[in-house]
Amino acid sequence: RHIFSVDANTQVTWGYETASLDTPQALSITLPNYPDNPAVNSIKAQNRSSDTYFSGRFSLTDALLVQTDFFHQRYTKKVDTSLGLVGYPETFEYGQKEHTESELNKRFGLVYRWGGNRLMRAAYQEWIRPASVSTLSSITTAGIPVDDQLVSPGGRSVRSKVQMEWEWNPSTFTTLYAD
Repeated sequence: RHIFSVDANTQVTWGYETASLDTPQALSITLPNYPDNPAVNSIKAQNRSSDTYFSGRFSLTDALLVQTDFFHQRYTKKVDTSLGLVGYPETFEYGQKEHTESELNKRFGLVYRWGGNRLMRAAYQEWIRPASVSTLSSITTAGIPVDDQLVSPGGRSVRSKVQMEWEWNPSTFTTLYAD
């Protein structure tokens, strides 16, 4: 990740990162007709992701900031499965699936400040959750974070949010939003 200021009103960020996540799972079930030969189900998932990104933050006036982000995201998931009865090799079935998503995702946002202690934020975000649990790339658009709570690795999220913030005094703060 590299961040630099072009001038007093323009900040540019760019970067590239990769991640991987392997999730092996095994399940063994004892069947009534085969008490000495449990059924075994094995799943191994390999998740790989890569993100190339470019972000620009532009202060158009003292009251207005605009942000544009472009992420080229690639996500590959490969799943190997096997299912069968232990001791009966002829019952085992094997499968393999692979799926790749590759797309250009955009994020746009703005922050408008008025009255010194009030501001409005608005953002549009497209995102594919990477295989990693953390990132060095920007996770906010105009101060609104990407909502990653319910998105599984490789899952896609598209979101728009408008948020109003008021600081009434140093100990009282109010936020209203539509998501």
